[in-house]
Amino acid sequence: MTQKLENVLNRASNTADALFQEVLGRKDKADSTRNALNVLQRFKFLFNLPLNIERNIQKGDYDVVINDYEKAKSLFGKTEVQVFKKYYAEVETRIEALRELLLDKLLETPSTLHDQKRYIRYLSDLHAPGDPAWQCIGAQHKWILQLMHSCKEGYVKDLKGKDFCSDLYSTFSCHFNTLWECSRFSWYLYLSSLFFLVPAPL
Repeated sequence: MTQKLENVLNRASNTADALFQEVLGRKDKADSTRNALNVLQRFKFLFNLPLNIERNIQKGDYDVVINDYEKAKSLFGKTEVQVFKKYYAEVETRIEALRELLLDKLLETPSTLHDQKRYIRYLSDLHAPGDPAWQCIGAQHKWILQLMHSCKEGYVKDLKGKDFCSDLYSTFSCHFNTLWECSRFSWYLYLSSLFFLVPAPL
């Protein structure tokens, strides 16, 4: 009787252990899944940042892009985790494209002083290489020189046009005077012939 009871208890214990092991295994899986979700939620900012940068650039929200970039740089700029390094590299690629875009806008001429100051600030905040302010001054200097050259060429062209008109007027006047003299001489011959044809009064 005692042996039978012991066997029953052992089987019950084994069954309970098996059931609890399954439950514990599920708990471990649930904990792992929960931890993974927490990690994803925690680093969701970085994983979504490349796409968010593209969208904000298209909308012209450069201040938002710069703030997000500074945050990502402080959190993941020196990370050694391969997944984070991969996504942060994509962020840097898009930021480099934004630097080029802003520099092109800065060097466009003509442009307002307000826009120039804004693009210079953006480039400075994005740690763009070189000196954006001096690059802007150089572009403006080149543009002003081109304007001066165009004005000079237009003025010289106008002067040449005026000289041509003067030459044309002088030539026309000379020929007109010649024609006038010829006409006067013709009239003189005509009147002289009439004088000789009309008989003198007796």
